[in-house]
Amino acid sequence: MARAGNRTATLFTYGPPVSPHLCGDRPTDKELLRAVLETMVETIAAGGDCRVEQKLEEKLHAVVETFGGPGSPMPSRTLQVDALRPLFLPALLVGDAKLGGISTTLSSYEMIKSRGYPVRGVCMMHDARLRNHEVVQRHVDEEVIVLEPPADDGPLRGAFLDQEGWRVLFDVCFAGASGEKGAD
Repeated sequence: MARAGNRTATLFTYGPPVSPHLCGDRPTDKELLRAVLETMVETIAAGGDCRVEQKLEEKLHAVVETFGGPGSPMPSRTLQVDALRPLFLPALLVGDAKLGGISTTLSSYEMIKSRGYPVRGVCMMHDARLRNHEVVQRHVDEEVIVLEPPADDGPLRGAFLDQEGWRVLFDVCFAGASGEKGAD
């Protein structure tokens, strides 16, 4: 979240893997939004004695990773796309490079756009055989960023993108406040 380094926080965890609507009523949508906002403000403010207003003028990026997709229900049974709407965060959609992924990716994209979210890009793993990214690119306005999958020669240790890779990805997706690519 912060430029000086990456900060991660797991805000909520659940027991065994089941659909979110089976996890009970926690967190409520209000608790989720409060936790995300508090974590973002704490991270922005963590730069020493700078005031939050000063830090907001810097080029900062925050990633709020969710589970499933925009049409997945929250424990409250509200869809993610609706529960997170009050934050009005720009979206970086992670598309599906597997068989069936074109429909899944484009359906998610349309759901996000129809709710008024600013979409900054679509990110997909490269698959030389299926090439889903090529079809998705023809149907979205934003750039489709294609990433090479992690090597198959061992366990994945942490993120497959290093800090420089994330910086480049964010520069492409979040260039300029107006959303214009290449603007600063």
